[in-house]
Amino acid sequence: MPFYAKHAFGEADHHELLMGWMLKYGLLDERNEIETVITTPETNACVNLAYQLAIEQDRAKWLVTINCSIERCSNDFFKAVAPKMREIGAGDPYFDIHVEADEHHSIMGLEYIEPQDPESPRGRQLIAKALEGVSLWAAMLHSWIDVDCFPHFDLNGQLKNSIRKRVSILI
Repeated sequence: MPFYAKHAFGEADHHELLMGWMLKYGLLDERNEIETVITTPETNACVNLAYQLAIEQDRAKWLVTINCSIERCSNDFFKAVAPKMREIGAGDPYFDIHVEADEHHSIMGLEYIEPQDPESPRGRQLIAKALEGVSLWAAMLHSWIDVDCFPHFDLNGQLKNSIRKRVSILI
């Protein structure tokens, strides 16, 4: 899947950009402190979804889950975060680059997806996988700020659980 290799190549230095930002603002005192961070189960679940999809070798599932869902969520996140970070004096190319990169990644490879009837078994399977990506991405971000929240969606994209009530309490 050449679009995946291109996507991965585009992300190759992002961890170094983030590391530089964390060191600059004192989130880490030195580089090797990152080795003491305990990854949340939610983060592992989101990252491991990519491995699952790679093993399955289903291009359409990969694209709707990683590109259309997770990268789209990430793009929306960074479009909101990048200007706020600049506003509070903590802006960085790490945040700015994701506004453009994630937008590009969210549409990358879409020409490889065959149109599906959303009511067909394959259409429902792709919708479910895309919504799983959104759920895992959201749970991952929530875990970073110690919010126990995992959104569950029906196949129409509507929240099935009471996340709205919990989120409105937080706001």
